[in-house]
Amino acid sequence: MQFRITILTFWFIIASISIKAQQQDSSTQWFPEIRITGGFVVDHSNSMAFAIQKPVKSFQLNYLRTGGHKHWHQNYGFPITGFGYYFVDLGNPKVLGRAHSIFGIVNFPLHRRPHFSINFNSGIGLSYFTTYFDVQNNIYNSAMGSHFNSYFDFSLDLQIHAFKHFWLGQSFGLTHSSNGRTNTPNLGINLLTFRLAIRKANYYAFPKQQTFQTDENNQARWMFNAIASGGIRERSYPGGTKYFVHSFMINGNKKTGKLGGINLGFDFFHDSSISQIYEANNSAEQNYFSKTYSGAHIGLNLMFDSFWVILQQGFKLHNNEPGSEFLYQRLGLNYLLKEHLIFNFALKTYFAKAEFVELGLGYRLDFK
Repeated sequence: MQFRITILTFWFIIASISIKAQQQDSSTQWFPEIRITGGFVVDHSNSMAFAIQKPVKSFQLNYLRTGGHKHWHQNYGFPITGFGYYFVDLGNPKVLGRAHSIFGIVNFPLHRRPHFSINFNSGIGLSYFTTYFDVQNNIYNSAMGSHFNSYFDFSLDLQIHAFKHFWLGQSFGLTHSSNGRTNTPNLGINLLTFRLAIRKANYYAFPKQQTFQTDENNQARWMFNAIASGGIRERSYPGGTKYFVHSFMINGNKKTGKLGGINLGFDFFHDSSISQIYEANNSAEQNYFSKTYSGAHIGLNLMFDSFWVILQQGFKLHNNEPGSEFLYQRLGLNYLLKEHLIFNFALKTYFAKAEFVELGLGYRLDFK
């Protein structure tokens, strides 16, 4: 009963704020949405078999808006944006616990009509897990090595305007949380879920969007940047030594359309944790360059004005890391702080296995 009262309280508070916001600006509609979710934890490793017991139960509260006052809104078909809160009971309170997440939302339309729409929904943010691995009290939680973790959610959803003031929806999606190997173990939690949603929105069709005339001849076709980043990682056992990792990237970006373009570049990495491998093999004392490797990458950019997403596939050209793989990937977010100054946040991985998180600054040059 208390759980349901809490959901309804949040619903009415957000609904009242949305009505006030709509009265102030008719071109933008703010509205609440609630999602009830069922699903299961994906058993993606043999070590998680003891932890998974029951299906997950969860709910999500979103505060969303329509609008079209930015160039990237037009380029992506005027998506719905906003923020949300997500609670999930992972079906094993003692081992996996529960999680609370807050995140930003972008809901991209794939097919939209006045009374229904098919969308790709994305959410990125931060999660807090109530339990994680502990060598004395929780040895079966091989998924989480810390309270705080990243949050990623992707789903395909259908929205139908069923009543005058309400939209109903259903979706199927994947949710992932992990800490980027800053603490081990870090297998991460992956959830496959089915969601039912109700949205309070007072529109039959979306409000009239603002359109922009862009001067293609005055926009940068090529962008070159250099980014220096750093991070922390644990390599093997939980509670072990934390090692500093730093990287340097030189990148060329070619704009190929309104949504983004391709990128090519080179990477240099120095990983202090490689010394742990040498020590385990009783190798001789190593110097700075014996803990380095370099590579080349190719990838895609998705641009949202001053903010863009980078997806890269890398190939090692020189490698001093024993037993490591030839390939690596990078999923990142870049933000243009000033005219040339870039903030970088990225996750370097080997496919589904996170290696470390990069935080850094860079410099960008544009050429038409």
